[in-house]
Amino acid sequence: MNSVSPKQLARAFEQREFAFAYQPVVEFTTGRVPTVEALVRWNHPSLGHLLPNSFLSLVHDAGLSNALTEFSLTEGLQALPSLRALYGPDVAISLNLSRPQLHDPEHAVSMVQNHLDLFSESGASLRVEVVEDLTAEDLARSADALTGLRHVGVKIVLDDFGTGASSLSMLTDVGYDALKIDRSFTRRMLTSKATQSVIESVLAFARSTGTEVVVEGVETAEQVHALVDMGCLFGQGYLLSRPASIEALPAKPGLSRLTRSPSELPTSLQAIDELADAVAMVNPRNADVPTVRLIAELELLDEQAVALGDSAAHVRLEVGRRLVLASIYGGHAELVTKWALHMSRLAEQAEQWGPSAEALAMLASCPGDSSHYAGVRIESLTRAMQLRISKPMRADQISRVDNGIGAAFANLGLFSHAMRWWSDSVARHRTRPDEGTAMTCLNLADAQMQRLEGDMWIADDVPHEARVAKTYSTLAALDENPHAPKGGAGSIRCRLELSRGNIAGASEILRNCDDNSTDILSKILVLRARAMLAQAKGEPDEFLLQTTSLLNVLDGNLLLQHFDLTARRLHGAALIACGHTDEGVAALKDSFQRQAANDASKLDLLFEWIRLHIDLEARFGEALELGSTAQGALTED
Repeated sequence: MNSVSPKQLARAFEQREFAFAYQPVVEFTTGRVPTVEALVRWNHPSLGHLLPNSFLSLVHDAGLSNALTEFSLTEGLQALPSLRALYGPDVAISLNLSRPQLHDPEHAVSMVQNHLDLFSESGASLRVEVVEDLTAEDLARSADALTGLRHVGVKIVLDDFGTGASSLSMLTDVGYDALKIDRSFTRRMLTSKATQSVIESVLAFARSTGTEVVVEGVETAEQVHALVDMGCLFGQGYLLSRPASIEALPAKPGLSRLTRSPSELPTSLQAIDELADAVAMVNPRNADVPTVRLIAELELLDEQAVALGDSAAHVRLEVGRRLVLASIYGGHAELVTKWALHMSRLAEQAEQWGPSAEALAMLASCPGDSSHYAGVRIESLTRAMQLRISKPMRADQISRVDNGIGAAFANLGLFSHAMRWWSDSVARHRTRPDEGTAMTCLNLADAQMQRLEGDMWIADDVPHEARVAKTYSTLAALDENPHAPKGGAGSIRCRLELSRGNIAGASEILRNCDDNSTDILSKILVLRARAMLAQAKGEPDEFLLQTTSLLNVLDGNLLLQHFDLTARRLHGAALIACGHTDEGVAALKDSFQRQAANDASKLDLLFEWIRLHIDLEARFGEALELGSTAQGALTED
């Protein structure tokens, strides 16, 4: 999925293509800057400005962790005099240290000490940030290195606190000097009392243990005021200063934007909280509410968010996301285009790359009804993948984007690409109990099940039992996620048992599946499993009843066409089983004709992709030719 190679990485170190952007940590009440974080960037010669999440894992896999740490220590300590000229003599530089470095305590401590000595700096000049998603094994192997660094005088910071599964154990087992509350908490703070309570609890713990707390992702003055009221001292985020070169850093980060203007501030915050709660109540997959009504309700909420101004921008993005989903599930291709592009533009204006990529991926997933739509889908998918690879996103946003990109591949008929994308995402995020991971697990499990059932053909040499084991593993992750649609894992597990000939086991599993869910995905999955169970048990009337109900739920749905085609084939088989042979044959013929039309549209999409790229190359060639002609004319003059 990534476009860079180990050779390019090695060359990048030789050609000094890496650089730092610097972002200050600010004390809210005084504007003092105690620390500046150094964030590595790669100025790639062909891909442009790349952010760390697109290349750091490759650096470690290529065995270049030492080279990156050497670069970071040299550049960071070398920048300290310039940073002190801006923010005073006590400012420290904060750097990230990788897991491979921490696994070798002696080497890590000596490397840091040698660089401190080289630049005549004390340990107090340096902070080392450690990501929270260290496993228990990582933690045990890193403890000596962290202890050694503290003995040198270096302060240890726990980064992205709240995003991993080991928060409390890491705080109590390792002596951290500071922790950074992840930006996902900051964004929900004004709209979720539970999130606010979590932040208050962390601040209380920090005060009792003498641990410094920095809140990441500070983007609005309202967030600052709320944090100050909770007793938080330090923050980092775009409101205060964006990451920048030393020359572009502000001398007084964000102070002019931190003045509290109390006129109606509590009222506006309350209105935003109430609006966010109202948005959260609208489920775009609610099969029991007409889509037109869902869309009208969400459009009204969008108008209310607009009236509240920039402070409600995050609510507008969530409204836009739900509008795109409601439009897709309702079969309104023109509204999908309208709201996906609108949401993408709104998100990119705020540099919210995750919501933009998710909107574009959803647009790419949706089959259109016009001749130009193929190009729209291709461009949307390409842009979504570019953003996913090159831009910073929260972990919960990444999982939703991964799910959307996988769905786009699946709806284009590129099932091997879809499964690879979903599998990679589940491997990275399966321990994160968020909505995006739940949907990714669900889609992956269903795709794995379709392969076992013979409905999805992908050439590989994986043994059948290994495929079964992988499906069980995905279902286990789905069981552990509270955001999974009810009945999703159970219905797929029922089909898995049917594929193994265990009808009794399948019946027992399905008895425990929820029949009353309003979620369209839950309804579809459970109805499909019930239809297949009735077929296996030789109950033709029940088989026909379940397939008829399934087709009624799927009617007009754009995003779930692959479910619709399978449902029509099942319905044809049910009609034949009930003795309605002519009607059943006609239904099967119709399903295969629909499949042929679907395949033809995918071929159209392929040729549109080819046409777009040929056109791009032709235009590029013309531009080169014009440039050469102009250069020749200048030479003659």
